[in-house]
Amino acid sequence: MKNISACIVLLILSFSCTQKVPKGVISENQMIDILVDIHLADAYISQKFRGDSMYTEAQQLTIKLLNQRGLDTTAFFNSLEYYTSRPVQLDKMYEIVIEKLSEAQTKNLSTPQILEEE
Repeated sequence: MKNISACIVLLILSFSCTQKVPKGVISENQMIDILVDIHLADAYISQKFRGDSMYTEAQQLTIKLLNQRGLDTTAFFNSLEYYTSRPVQLDKMYEIVIEKLSEAQTKNLSTPQILEEE
């Protein structure tokens, strides 16, 4: 009986810990959307640019994507560090990212939304 009680307490604690995101960390859903846009932007840039300009364009586009959401690179990288320290959660997030990228490919939406607005 004690083992069952201990297991229940551990389960409750593990669920409560995974749902709380520290202040300053981007929400899971917003992070998923950002990762989708960054991967689309990377694919676009790798087709349009070569060499050093590819890196520069990727960096500028990432900053633009974040600014559009009212975020900066510090918030993004702090959040990325938070999620990468939780590989199970990040794997689940990337399942959704891959699903969204597949949907975009099916709909032939290979250009990030931010580039379409220019």
